[in-house]
Amino acid sequence: MLSKRLLRNIYIQGRGENFRKLSKEEKLEAERNFYEELQKSKGTFPKFRNPLSIFKSLGYQLEPPVADIKEAEINIKGDRFIDEYSWMQDDNNYQQWEDYIKDETIYTESFTAKDFYTINDLVREFRERAPKTIFQVVEQKGYLYTFENNCLVRKFGDTVEVVLSYEEMKNHPILKFNEKFQRMLKEISFPIVNTQFSHDHRMIAFSIQVEEKVGIIVKDMVNKAMTGFFVEGVDEFCIFDKLYGLYYIEKDNDTNKGKKCFRADLNPELSKEEQILREAQLKIGKTFLVKSELIYEEKDPSFNVEVCDTLSAEYILVKTSNMQNDLKLISNEIRFRPSNRGDLEFLIIQERKEGVFYEVRHQGENFFILVTSLDEPNRKVLKASIPPYHSFNPPQEPLLISESKELIGSFIGAKTHIEHRNNISIDYLETYKEHSVQVLTDTETSLQYIEAQNLLSGTTDIVAYDTYEGQLKIANNKSYRIHVMPEKQDYLSHFFNYKLSTLHSPNKIIKYNLNSKVNELIDLEQHITNVRLEDYSSERIVLPATDKQLIPVTLVYNKKYAKSGMEANVILHTFGGETKNTHQFMLDYTWLSMLDRGYLWAIPHIRGSYDINYSWYQKGIQANKLRHIQDFLDIGVSMVSEKIAGKLHAYGEGSSGGLTVASAIMKEPKIFTSAVLKNPILDVISYLRIKRDLSEFGSLDDPEIYKIIKTYSPYHANMEPQHMTQLMLAVDFDNEATYHATKFIAKLRKKNLGEKNIFLYKEYPTWTTDDIKRAEEFSFIISSNKRKK
Repeated sequence: MLSKRLLRNIYIQGRGENFRKLSKEEKLEAERNFYEELQKSKGTFPKFRNPLSIFKSLGYQLEPPVADIKEAEINIKGDRFIDEYSWMQDDNNYQQWEDYIKDETIYTESFTAKDFYTINDLVREFRERAPKTIFQVVEQKGYLYTFENNCLVRKFGDTVEVVLSYEEMKNHPILKFNEKFQRMLKEISFPIVNTQFSHDHRMIAFSIQVEEKVGIIVKDMVNKAMTGFFVEGVDEFCIFDKLYGLYYIEKDNDTNKGKKCFRADLNPELSKEEQILREAQLKIGKTFLVKSELIYEEKDPSFNVEVCDTLSAEYILVKTSNMQNDLKLISNEIRFRPSNRGDLEFLIIQERKEGVFYEVRHQGENFFILVTSLDEPNRKVLKASIPPYHSFNPPQEPLLISESKELIGSFIGAKTHIEHRNNISIDYLETYKEHSVQVLTDTETSLQYIEAQNLLSGTTDIVAYDTYEGQLKIANNKSYRIHVMPEKQDYLSHFFNYKLSTLHSPNKIIKYNLNSKVNELIDLEQHITNVRLEDYSSERIVLPATDKQLIPVTLVYNKKYAKSGMEANVILHTFGGETKNTHQFMLDYTWLSMLDRGYLWAIPHIRGSYDINYSWYQKGIQANKLRHIQDFLDIGVSMVSEKIAGKLHAYGEGSSGGLTVASAIMKEPKIFTSAVLKNPILDVISYLRIKRDLSEFGSLDDPEIYKIIKTYSPYHANMEPQHMTQLMLAVDFDNEATYHATKFIAKLRKKNLGEKNIFLYKEYPTWTTDDIKRAEEFSFIISSNKRKK
């Protein structure tokens, strides 16, 4: 379905000059009527009447809206200042705020109406090139699971059987009485978010969406029937032990974090009396009582509980973590129990301690423990012989971080297996019956490679793509990433399965033989049509910052337009200091449309981004945040001086990426031709008064940090009248960035009324698809080259 954004443009074209004569309210009403008529006509477009000339006059005759000013004094540790637009965050002013947003929306719609054809072309290109992905899950036991004819089926050799059908879900012995689920089925025919299998694939657990919550149902594939088990308000991930016990996590209603771990006994071998009782409970009470045991309850509200098993499936692990990114604050704790013993206590591998995080892998009689700490951020590996179970003390109540002063014990007596190295980071570790595999990063070059070790012979093999000359050659290209596929690993096999990604080609699915040391290209993860992928390439260069530090920059381009001294339109794209949005070096097929128009996509790996290593990240956060922003500006200036860029455009994605770009353009407003800020943080002081994870910014309670924050917070920057970057603030409906964007653009308009600057606010309705959002944003960048400032 077309978005309302496009429909408005169509309406304006059909109405022509008369549309401008309507009041704002009449325009919105006319658009609604037009939308309804278009729905009835099944999308038939009205005839256009010389729209371009109409759009031009329409766009420039509307005046930008002006927001009301309500002065409020803000006091931060004795620093007092006036905020004229903080009223937008007050619920009592909600309707007034909505009216202002409506005015901004009408202004933006009229201004960008002339870009209709560009937007339409981009959407068409995106949809023609949209990757085709075939859903399938290959399990270790030889089963192939796939969707066919609105059913989940599995194949084993020539045998095909239905695992779950729409009718089975609809008539589930408990869910058929659940009104919320039945409503969901009318909207989504197969609301499955995850599946989990017992060791012999007899039992299959389905995590299903029940409106805003997740529930779990279980089917017995031997009896070909639903068990009747159902729980709601849980995490989507669950796990079976070898006794058909299902471990699941109950979430806290307030924090949405995992709080309790339960084990439901789903052993199908019931006595005759138990079977009769269960059938009676289902018939009378619409449910039956499954014996569920509370395994663990987290007392610290800052911690989250998860459950999983080891790759060997020999041990169940209950994990608790405070989900911090800052190595000074990070902490976790792992408990374990043999998968074939439901009667034993869960035992702790290492008590929680602030500044220490670890992961556990099982192999034979050993645990391999991957440990991260502030002193050793690149990680080290410990090896512990699993001692007799009776030698452990029962677990105590979990310590609160504030009570945990010293580490108790030493990882169940583990010894160092691989030392911490300053120049090599361990990104991933997995152990198999006879091998271990590490994915490593050279912290000096940011190159990734694989190291496989035979645990029996001690021999190792290195797979490095900077020199690899085989079928998967990526010559002199540092812009790739190795992605592990946990669901494709088999403890008993001799294969390591992973994906290799670049920014200019689809992910390659690769199987590495741990015995023969040979890579085999299995397939591409996605197949993109209507495009010649060989036309595109990516490479890594370095450019100097003002302090002489060389900054890596990854470039993606169409070879037809790439040449020395090209002075191209360059889009600098950043996620800022957001660790969760670190670029994974995967192909974004929407970029191809810009590359085909001669644009060059550039990703600067500036200090304070998480792309290189933790030390590099620290050099651009908190007290060093100004360095992060200056690096972004320096890369832009260097690209122009090196004649790579003729015109610069900035694309800040996410809360931190939008902040980085906004801070840069407020400092140097004439460097960039245009900038798009996608869901940005713009009032950092307001943001930190409410929040949050302080790892990127630091605390307002620190006087020096507060002074720095006020320097780079875009909303608090100098906004004297001047020619500025053409700016689009694009936000998703109900995103917290809506408040940041509206007060920021209101202040920009007030301070720059004497200048003919272009500031647009774009709010996407919930039904707007990602391809239309991208088309709107890319069109703004394309059109900025044509507009006179």
